[in-house]
Amino acid sequence: LKAYADKLAKANELIEKVNNPDPNAKPEDRPTQKQVDDALAALKQAKKDIDDNFKTKVDKLQNEVDDKNE
Repeated sequence: LKAYADKLAKANELIEKVNNPDPNAKPEDRPTQKQVDDALAALKQAKKDIDDNFKTKVDKLQNEVDDKNE
């Protein structure tokens, strides 16, 4: 979950720079579309990792229910 929170914080920081650009910032310090796309991809991957690792195992729950019914 920490990895997701870190990636979310970075993405929010990038969004803030896009939505409120610093007029005095050098062009190379301004976010590029690639940076935004990469941040979004990293965030989606982190969410997928969480979903995959914390998925409810339905068969194990069903086994417990079956055991209690006996």
